[in-house]
Amino acid sequence: MSLELQYYADKPGRDLTIPDAGNVTWGDAEPGCFESAEEMREFGTLVTSLGFRYGTYGNRYTIPTLFGPSEELTPWALWYADYRPPDFSTFEPFNGFLLPDLWQYWSGGYCGINCDLSITPDGRLFADLSNYSGYISAKQASFFKFTLDGVVIGLQNADIARHQKGMLI
Repeated sequence: MSLELQYYADKPGRDLTIPDAGNVTWGDAEPGCFESAEEMREFGTLVTSLGFRYGTYGNRYTIPTLFGPSEELTPWALWYADYRPPDFSTFEPFNGFLLPDLWQYWSGGYCGINCDLSITPDGRLFADLSNYSGYISAKQASFFKFTLDGVVIGLQNADIARHQKGMLI
């Protein structure tokens, strides 16, 4: 089983030498992260110019805070942050998004690692390893490889992100 790796940036200027071409790199549209629609646009343009796929992390409250009612993000994927049990049939469209690509629903850890869990509409399970997840062991990485479909690696700390990627590939 091959583990799909994706990446997450909470602010402009994160190390984009870590993802590989074709990977999804998510930009965080919420207060305290990308501070404006312009920063998000610039990041999306940069990410796609580097050969990555781009997506937006946020929800029905945070995305409109930066973009108003604009539908300009809909060409890209949505990672929907909503800590309720995911039911894609109950998703209420906003800002032109009809359905999320990932639905983040659990914040309680997995395999002894501080991480969030997300699911795709077709049932693939992803863990969100951010800076707070820290360095993972070979045993934890092996468990992730055999029980998950993918991992989103946070780029907040480049050393930790490189370590997590190295353990998971």
